[in-house]
Amino acid sequence: SIANEIAACSNIISEYDSSTNLRSGMVEDIDTTLDSFISKLKANGSEKIVDEIQRQLTEWRKSVGKPVR
Repeated sequence: SIANEIAACSNIISEYDSSTNLRSGMVEDIDTTLDSFISKLKANGSEKIVDEIQRQLTEWRKSVGKPVR
């Protein structure tokens, strides 16, 4: 299950959405802010979320006879 990772990443997204102007790109140091945002997402399981969703999609595609990449 990836419920904990989803909750953690949602909190990170909310943190950056409310405390920075990252969404609009109107931050003084976009590179540093974006690097920090991505690092926090990765540290909180964003890659595990992507891997699990990809696994489920691949499983579903197999079950309905679609090509799997």
